[in-house]
Parts: sequence; C-alpha cells; structure tokens
Amino acid sequence: MVDQSIFFQTPAWVLAVLVIVTLTIAIEIGFHLGKRAAERRAREEGDASIGIGAIQGAVFGLFGLLLALTFSFVMGRVDARRQLAVAETNAIATAYLRFDVLPEASRTALRSQLREYVDQRVALARSKNDPEIVESATRRVSELQASMWSIAAAHVREAPEAGAYVFVLDGLNDAFAQKTAFDAAMFGHLPPSVLAFLVLTATVAAIVAGYALGLAGRRHQAATACFVVLTTLVAYVILDLDRPQRGLFRAPVRAMLQLQASIRAEQP
Repeated sequence: MVDQSIFFQTPAWVLAVLVIVTLTIAIEIGFHLGKRAAERRAREEGDASIGIGAIQGAVFGLFGLLLALTFSFVMGRVDARRQLAVAETNAIATAYLRFDVLPEASRTALRSQLREYVDQRVALARSKNDPEIVESATRRVSELQASMWSIAAAHVREAPEAGAYVFVLDGLNDAFAQKTAFDAAMFGHLPPSVLAFLVLTATVAAIVAGYALGLAGRRHQAATACFVVLTTLVAYVILDLDRPQRGLFRAPVRAMLQLQASIRAEQP
C-alpha cells in the first residue's frame, strides 16, 4: 500500500531544495545564452530581443496553467479526504450503535473489536508512511473486519427471519466500504511523471526568463529571487498536500479521534 518509490520516499523539503538549485542554474544558463545572443546581434547591428516577449509570455502562460491545474487537483484530493474521513467515522459510529440489537455476548465482542478497529484506523492515519506501521495496521484491520463480519453473519444464518440482524450487517458493510474509499484517497498520489513535467516546464520558463535578462544585459536579483522562491513554495505545498500522512498538511483524523474517545468512554 505504501509507495516505495525513491521520489515519494524523499522528503518534500529535499525536493524543494533541488527545485531551487535547478531553477537558479536554469536562469544562469538562460542569462549567459541571452548575453551571447545580444553581443552577437550587436556586432551584426540587429535587435536580438525581437519576438522574445511573445515566447516568454507563452512559456510562462503554459507553466502557470499547469501549476494551477496541479494545485487545483491536489486541493480537490484534500477536500475529498476530509469528506471521506467524516463519512467513514459516521459509518463506524452507526455500526457501533446497531450492535444494540444483538445478544449481550455478541454485542460485547463486536464493540470491543470495533474499538480496536478504530484504534488501528487512527494509527494508520498517523503512520507517517512508515511501512511497518502501515503493514501492521492494515493486516490487523483486515483481521478485525473478518472477525466482526463472521460474528454478525452467524446471527443472520441462525435467525434469517430477524431483519434486525441484517441491519447490523448493512452497517458493517457500509463502514468497510467507506474504509476502502478513504484508503484509496489517502494512498493515491500524483504520478511522478506529472510532477516531473511540471518541473521541466518551470525549468524551461526559468531559461527563457534568464535569456530575456541576458538580452537586456543586466540581472534583476530581486525579481529572479521572487520567481524562484514563489515557484518552490508552490511546488512544496503541492508535494506536502499530496502526502497526507506526513508534513504540514496531515490527513484529517479529528472526527475519528472524537469517535475513539466517545466509544472508549463507554467501555465497561
């Protein structure tokens, strides 16, 4: 379940530093190319800056569009995770309440297992993408799902005419389905190829910007620094939002923590 690729395992701040270095080098390369072009055209009594504005506008327009689309996509994923976290919490809480219709022994066993189930779901959300924690929590959740389903299904087989028991199975089924949906949103990430293409476009934009500065024959340190820093910050936020188990923008677990505290308070 955990993405083991080097790109995903590399901390976001390391990638951000690489972006800064790449953009800085790209601007310098563009500056020297532009300066040479200006010197060559000066000897030929031509204007090397003709047409560069249109090219620069097109490149930066494309880069801005890609950046906006990528940022919009990851923000949509953040909102989806928030909604799915609430939906899963509500489904678990509903299943917990529906256990009331079962006999005492089964009700006690199921509620005990569901408490542990919630504990494991919280542990998974807070795993910081540690492979051992993710594997352990995932395995235990699967075991608890099988056990709870077996207990509830046994009552349906023994008393098929009792619709209340089917009601319990429906609650468990909904909780398990919401778990699958939330995990898909939690462990789904932007393809590395998309981010690589975004960095490539930013690099080309930096070269074009540097080229324009070289044609002008002077550097604009403040403007250059703003471009590099702002681009890196946006890239860092995109990377961080795409990694909800670590970093600044963690997966939403508040609703699950409230449920955990609530059902733990009812524990005899």
